[in-house]
Amino acid sequence: MRVKSRGRHLLGIGVPRKIAANALPCTPSAYIMARLLGGDHHVAARIISVQTALAVATMPLILVLTAQ
Repeated sequence: MRVKSRGRHLLGIGVPRKIAANALPCTPSAYIMARLLGGDHHVAARIISVQTALAVATMPLILVLTAQ
């Protein structure tokens, strides 16, 4: 594995892949945890829905901007 501090690869994983992975919405398990632990699962469901809708709109843009 090549390690570079700059450029396309950082610790063997391409930078665009890292950016794309960080742009993903949270997992539905957050809703399950909120419900099981007595949290406000309605708010968790709304947050997950908004994040997923935003990801649908922004992920293609992020992938285009980071494509090399």
